[in-house]
Amino acid sequence: MDRRTEKRVNFKQPKPVKAKIHQLGNRSLPSGTAEVKIENISLNGLRFSSDLDFPITKEMDLTFEIELLGEHSSIAGSILWKEKIESGYMYGVEINITNPAYIKSIAYITSQILG
Repeated sequence: MDRRTEKRVNFKQPKPVKAKIHQLGNRSLPSGTAEVKIENISLNGLRFSSDLDFPITKEMDLTFEIELLGEHSSIAGSILWKEKIESGYMYGVEINITNPAYIKSIAYITSQILG
């Protein structure tokens, strides 16, 4: 059963973006960035692939720097699931922090592509 409440946009080609560990528990962490590839995205979640092996925990927030429709956005979320794939790992993320530019961009994309 699909529990998604928002429409997802699948990119024709995975979208390379920068990601970093933003928070672990109650602590903000200074960390470097890594390139990951977003496969699909919605208002409340995204799927990405990476060669990095992140843990599955709601205690860790990742921040993604993404550009959609010419608007730069920072979004943060927690990994809900992980699957081993040939090139590394596929992850499902629940978005919990975003900004108005992201909401506007995703709303426009889903209305234009998905109707």
